[in-house]
Amino acid sequence: MLRRATAKWADLRLASKMLLVYLVLLSAVCCVTVVAMQINLNVYDEKLYEKSLQKLDFFVQQVNGSLSEVEAFSYNLAMSVEIQQQLSTMKSLSHLQGEYQYQQYQLRSRLASEVYSHPIVKSITYTDQYKSELIVGQYTGTVSSQVYEDLLNSMHEARGGYVALAPSVEYPYLLSGRDILKHTDYSLDYLGTYIIACDVSGMIEKQMGALSATNTSLFVCGPQGMIFPSDSQGPPTELSSKAGQGYDIIRLDGQLHFACWLTDKETGWTYLNLFPYSEIYGQITQMRYTLFGVFAAMFILSALIMRRLARAVTQPLQTLTRSMQVVETGDFKAAQGVLPLQTSQDETGQLTQEFRIMLEKIDHLIYENYEKQLLLQEMRYQMLQAQINPHFLNNTLNTVAWMVKAKRNEDANQVIMELGRLLRAALSKDAYTPVAEDVRHAQDYIKADGKMSVFFK
Repeated sequence: MLRRATAKWADLRLASKMLLVYLVLLSAVCCVTVVAMQINLNVYDEKLYEKSLQKLDFFVQQVNGSLSEVEAFSYNLAMSVEIQQQLSTMKSLSHLQGEYQYQQYQLRSRLASEVYSHPIVKSITYTDQYKSELIVGQYTGTVSSQVYEDLLNSMHEARGGYVALAPSVEYPYLLSGRDILKHTDYSLDYLGTYIIACDVSGMIEKQMGALSATNTSLFVCGPQGMIFPSDSQGPPTELSSKAGQGYDIIRLDGQLHFACWLTDKETGWTYLNLFPYSEIYGQITQMRYTLFGVFAAMFILSALIMRRLARAVTQPLQTLTRSMQVVETGDFKAAQGVLPLQTSQDETGQLTQEFRIMLEKIDHLIYENYEKQLLLQEMRYQMLQAQINPHFLNNTLNTVAWMVKAKRNEDANQVIMELGRLLRAALSKDAYTPVAEDVRHAQDYIKADGKMSVFFK
């Protein structure tokens, strides 16, 4: 496989090799850049999570602070000397006496002032030793008798300790309180139970400004179910089982949302903050797509430019190759015509110029050698002619002399006439003669030679 790829690489044109190498390098650079950008965005998401978690933790601390104020409020209410004295008086009275009703009225007034002094306390329910209830404040609905009994039993078991029951879907208020034990004489006698109903949902809604984010959706889930918002069924299904702390980017209704959650160890409530990721960080997403588009455009544009540059670099070499192919046919003039008249001063231009000079020298040498060969042939012919002429003339004259002696004057005259014409042609200074004249001279020679041959027979 490697050998086949190497062979294909070796057979590629130089321009294709340059373009392929450039595209590989450019692709590697683009990939590294995209990976680095993605890592940077992931780091940014981590920083975003840390920042969101800090804000969410600060918000949780504020909520816990408000809950601690409720606990302190219940403690101060249970430890109030005036209220304990009044409750002690009520305990010593008969439940059906008028004095008891009067003390109960005073207790109502006292509790009412306490309710209105605290912003999130909506009502206080006092349960005496006879299980009769005194409700002060706004109407907050009723809880099931079973839940109420379980809460009272929990407070009895706590022996004056603070007990809280998280809001639920059935009852969206925080129920908390404690048993009131007499401490003025350190007897710790049971004087009744306070149950305080707090609007946690309203308190959370007032404090949502601490999150400092627009279009934020906050969900608070407790062990008993949804706490905030009270009119919601809960967070999206993808986030309903989240606990501990963490973050995620999910798609809801076609939009990306950033979700960050934190579980408070004190209350066991899970706070989940959800806000549009694409809306707040839309510019970053747009910048990411813009960078991808710029990279793609740069890749295509660079490939086209590199293709033109590769052709510009290899075009002189291709021209030189075509000229060499013409040289193989032996036509040096045509090979010189393929080469450009003006060349650059780089290595390719110098190579082309040197090849042109070499062709001119080779053509000149071939022409000189051809002329020398012609001259040598002419000299050989003249030397042969110089050798033949005296011998031919001597034979011809001897033949004419014998013809005269033999009284064949007519034949002798004819031979002399033919010989004269041959000598005039041989002594002519013209380098070239017509073909018809050469044929006539040959015929004269044949006639003369024929007469001489007949004479000697």
